[in-house]
Amino acid sequence: MIQANRIHWFTRHIVITALAVLLFCAAIVFIYVTFFKSKEPTHYGLALVKRGTIISSVTGTGHISASNQLDIKSTVSGTIIGIDIASGQHVEEGTVVMRLDDTDAAKTVRDANVGLQSAKLALKKLQQPPDRLSVLQAQHAVTQSRNAKQRATEDLDSARIALQKMTKPPDELAVLQANNALTSAQEALRKAEDNLKKSREDGFNSVADAFLNFPAIMTGLNDMFYVSSIDRNQLNTDWYANQITRWDSDKVVRYKGDLAATYALARDQYAANFDHYKMSSRSSDAQTLESLIIETYETSKRISDTVKAANNYIDLIQNVLKEHSYPIPSAITTHKGFLTTYTNQSNMSSSDLLAIKQSIEDTKTSIVSAQRLIDDKTESLRKLNEGADPLDIQSQKIIIKQKEDAIIDADRAIAEKTVVQKQHGVESLRQNLFDTILHPEPREFY
Repeated sequence: MIQANRIHWFTRHIVITALAVLLFCAAIVFIYVTFFKSKEPTHYGLALVKRGTIISSVTGTGHISASNQLDIKSTVSGTIIGIDIASGQHVEEGTVVMRLDDTDAAKTVRDANVGLQSAKLALKKLQQPPDRLSVLQAQHAVTQSRNAKQRATEDLDSARIALQKMTKPPDELAVLQANNALTSAQEALRKAEDNLKKSREDGFNSVADAFLNFPAIMTGLNDMFYVSSIDRNQLNTDWYANQITRWDSDKVVRYKGDLAATYALARDQYAANFDHYKMSSRSSDAQTLESLIIETYETSKRISDTVKAANNYIDLIQNVLKEHSYPIPSAITTHKGFLTTYTNQSNMSSSDLLAIKQSIEDTKTSIVSAQRLIDDKTESLRKLNEGADPLDIQSQKIIIKQKEDAIIDADRAIAEKTVVQKQHGVESLRQNLFDTILHPEPREFY
């Protein structure tokens, strides 16, 4: 409709513009002839009289417009795909003036037909008697709704009981039990603290026992390898190496280096640990005693590693000599006996100190747990004496209201799944069908 109006407006204004231009040109010619063109003298001519036709004409300018005008509008909008009349053509009622693209309208009709078929199928399905599966499903839905109501009822009863307990004053038995629990927790804490104190004392005893053996072990290792007691021209460790260098020089160098490295670490740690031990006593603070126990345990491991490296070194020398049927020097046999004693002593110290160290850690954990238990029992006793918090009571009331609403919802669900309003559903469906298909749009416009 909008494009048709535009064509009419455009054609009308072209005609008006053309007439205006012609009128303007005629006015210019008239003014020029009247005022500017020079007048020439009148000439008279003579001619023979003869019979003929006299022609006389009159010219003029002006606006031309139709006496009747009609605006053509379509009932729907669309794209013009064809104009079926020409300018100036006489038309009558019913004549097709233009054609619009009916693609969208055709699609709407097709969709309406599909909707109609679907609605008819749905109506037919509703009119059929229910099948066994649908009945079973409906019965199952009702059962589920009833079970939900039962659970909601049980939850409501539990919430009401909880609220009753919260608002009920504490009885003497509950207060007595809470006091007993707190007392037991406090006793456990005291016991754990006593155990920790005893573990520190036992640890200091183990440290003292260790330092009865450590000096002899470290001195024995030094005299065994790093003095010239076997051959005054070389250290004992070199004497050992020279016994088998001609047969296995690479391995003996590696074992000798390992012994030297572990001995140096053990010697330095032993010296520092021994100084700390001499500056401490049984009455030292807990931190000092625990640090001394841990340090002595690390020292015992260093010494054990050194004794093991010494055993490995001497065993290597002894085995190679046996392989080549060489007699075992008496110094090797003597040193092996000392190393056996050192092994037993260092391992015993490590075992004792490790047990003490683990006992201290476990006891500290027990103290933390006991303190946490005391805090919990103290808080429980306080709440029991003071009664339930008003906010907790209000919160419980809200929970009860929610449970009551859940029961109402469950009742509603049971009612909805039990009552079947089939006729109402059919009539509603029919009404929707009629609303969809009774108003098709035209496909041509006149």
